[in-house]
Amino acid sequence: MQRMNAQVSAIGGSSSESSVALPTLVLDEGGAITRLEEMQLLLCCIGGTNGLDDRGRALADRLFGMEKARASFEAAAGELVGLLAPAASGNAYAKEMLAKTRAHLEQTRLNRSAYTTDDKLNEAAVFWPNPTREGGHSIEGLDPYAKQYGLIDRGTAIGSAGSCFAVEIADRLQRGGFNYVVTEEAPLPPFEHAYASAHWGAMYNTPSFRQLIETAYGLRELPPLLSTKTVDDRQVYREPFRDSVAFETVEEYEADRANHLAAAREALSKVEVFVMTLGLN
Repeated sequence: MQRMNAQVSAIGGSSSESSVALPTLVLDEGGAITRLEEMQLLLCCIGGTNGLDDRGRALADRLFGMEKARASFEAAAGELVGLLAPAASGNAYAKEMLAKTRAHLEQTRLNRSAYTTDDKLNEAAVFWPNPTREGGHSIEGLDPYAKQYGLIDRGTAIGSAGSCFAVEIADRLQRGGFNYVVTEEAPLPPFEHAYASAHWGAMYNTPSFRQLIETAYGLRELPPLLSTKTVDDRQVYREPFRDSVAFETVEEYEADRANHLAAAREALSKVEVFVMTLGLN
């Protein structure tokens, strides 16, 4: 392990109002834990703000007293699982820390194998396919995935919303015969299929998605509001809460409003996987 500096500070959890600041640590190149502060660092990394309260410090002390736990940070995390598991059924803190420790160990395993190529379907997607290097490949025509996780198949109910990239995704999924959920037809020339699962317009940030969900399920009530714009020498009415959605008359907007919210709610309720893309802003 390369030598590195780590400055960590944490505020104690519910069992203590005190705060503990770890000193600057220079980790041992061999990876072994040689000081109590290094064990406290591990507990802080795993438990966040709970890692160095009274209970976290007690766990660090106990682990540091175990020779097997001092072999490495990963070994210490493994021993921590053994300490926490018997108490997890009746202790909320132990249960939470056990889950976080197991997640930490799983992430450690994934990090270690992220750049190995022996278990990947596509070696060129693991490293940049430098075409100037011997055996290198051009990125053109290359599938950019290293592993298939089986997240969706053609029967999975999929929905989407977002930026112009989401429009491309929606079109490609529908042309590919996937089970793309459409509850409100919303053509967008020159695309052949619906640009989104419902006619909620383009979205470019997370507040827009939150607004969509809250209004669809009645958690937020937006005022009926329109602005005017001249398009091809005629006046159209646009709703500011749905980007690029326009109406020929106020009456058309009023008739559409409740139907749109119902369609949005239906789409969000039906999908099993939802694809969101954000704009460059």
